[in-house]
Amino acid sequence: MKNLRSLTLVLLLLAGVGLGCSTINKLRSGLEGKPANTAETNSNSGSTSPSSEPGSAAAGVDPKAEIIAASKKFVSLNSFRATMNTVGETSMNMTLEYQAPDRYHMKSDPIHGVQIETIMIGSDTYASFGGKWTKMPGSAASQIPAMRQMFTEEGMKRLSDVKYEGVDTVNGKPADKYSYEDPGKPESSVAAYTSTIWVNKATGLPMKVEVGYKGGKLKSATITYDTDTPVKIEKPI
Repeated sequence: MKNLRSLTLVLLLLAGVGLGCSTINKLRSGLEGKPANTAETNSNSGSTSPSSEPGSAAAGVDPKAEIIAASKKFVSLNSFRATMNTVGETSMNMTLEYQAPDRYHMKSDPIHGVQIETIMIGSDTYASFGGKWTKMPGSAASQIPAMRQMFTEEGMKRLSDVKYEGVDTVNGKPADKYSYEDPGKPESSVAAYTSTIWVNKATGLPMKVEVGYKGGKLKSATITYDTDTPVKIEKPI
């Protein structure tokens, strides 16, 4: 029973970290839900331009268009690995892996003293509590936010005050840094938040996302992406 409560906590936390998303595909793209509201502009946002992409000489000309371009590249990836750290009523450190089209692998630091690891392949869900794998009834995937959805057009339209913050580095690699605000989705219990995203200047792919929530039990979340390391997810039993 304690193991099930711990797994449920993992799923609920992931759902809370939706960053403006509602399904596990959002784990694929922390960038999709970051576009600015089409009805709002600021001094750093211009019209959408195909040349305004992260990593190009025109970086910063149109922040909104550049984030959208990065999100589209991210969504097309066949796999990626991410590290997520959350701070709030219940904090969590977790690694997540995705392999197209429907394979997910999540491993968290011990919760209630129990190491939890979860693998989802299609509609099948496997959970390991303290090293022992069990196939779970039903499908847990529907309870997890899709980080890929964070970068959908619908999510991007909610963003406002999108700004280009200049060039920074992530793990020693140069990146274009952007910030923006999102009103959240009150109907889905997702609070409004402010966010910062770093996009690799060489590849145009997201490298890191930081989110600060303006309400709710979750206070902040940091997601770091690894799009270079190969990912292969298999059934554990």
